Amino acid sequence: MKNSKVLVTGATGFIAYNLIKELISLGAEVIGLDIVPFIGSRIEKLDVEFFQLDLLNEEKVREVINKTAPDYVVHLAASIERDPKLIGAIVKNNFEMSLNVFNALLDKPIKKIVSIGSADVYGNNAPPFTEETKPMPTSAYGLSKVLISELCSLYSRIHALPIIEIRPFLVYGQGQTNNQFIPYFIKECLKGNEVDLTPGDQTKDFVYVGDLINAIILALESDKTGVYNVCSGKEVKIKDVSSLIKELCKSNSNINFGARPYRKGDGMHFFGSNEKIKRELGWIPKTSLSEGLKIAIAWQKANS
Repeated sequence: MKNSKVLVTGATGFIAYNLIKELISLGAEVIGLDIVPFIGSRIEKLDVEFFQLDLLNEEKVREVINKTAPDYVVHLAASIERDPKLIGAIVKNNFEMSLNVFNALLDKPIKKIVSIGSADVYGNNAPPFTEETKPMPTSAYGLSKVLISELCSLYSRIHALPIIEIRPFLVYGQGQTNNQFIPYFIKECLKGNEVDLTPGDQTKDFVYVGDLINAIILALESDKTGVYNVCSGKEVKIKDVSSLIKELCKSNSNINFGARPYRKGDGMHFFGSNEKIKRELGWIPKTSLSEGLKIAIAWQKANS
């Protein structure tokens, strides 16, 4: 990565924030694209050449890529909106953003494109999910990721674009400020608030953001294409994660398991297989759930 130009879309997001810090430490020159302003963002203090633009603007995307001439691209930008009433807009926008980025790279000497997919494509299949598991999305976001995955495959085969797709499972860690379960629950525990949850018997597969960043770097440096799961390979009950977070926060919060119903469409067991990425890219998850949560909690304390 040293002295290489790496373009990152969705540059102000949680995963991108951690990725950009790592790329800079490796000596890369980072170009960030996002519709969100640079000032006031997570990456404001990082050494990034930043362009604020909408990836739906094909002309602007092509203009920036022509101007910056990246060696590598990590495509993270996506709407994570899950409102079923907005399914058409979510699918259309996520697909077209990816299409515009890939089209702008067709005639460029690009070394590798890492497209960040999602385990949401697996939906209610029977786990453990492998890369060969048939997609069965239960959300508009998941459906958009299925279509983008097919686009990656098509452009890799037809246009010889060097695209590799990484499919993270439930990512957590420092810098995460949205309302996904782990950062939400950490905040509530640190405040000592009472929390209403489902019965908590459903399982998830959590992966620490630092381990995901290692997988992305390996993917950038590899000669592989295709799809790779990034997951712990272990299922953990929500009630067990909740209890562990409460313990690590030293919180007196009351947790009301069963106060909320399970989310419609959610399966009771959700975890993946990481055998392919271990075998072909040499990646392993190095950070235990307890260790990762301690880092995430410390970050929340320092930034609340």
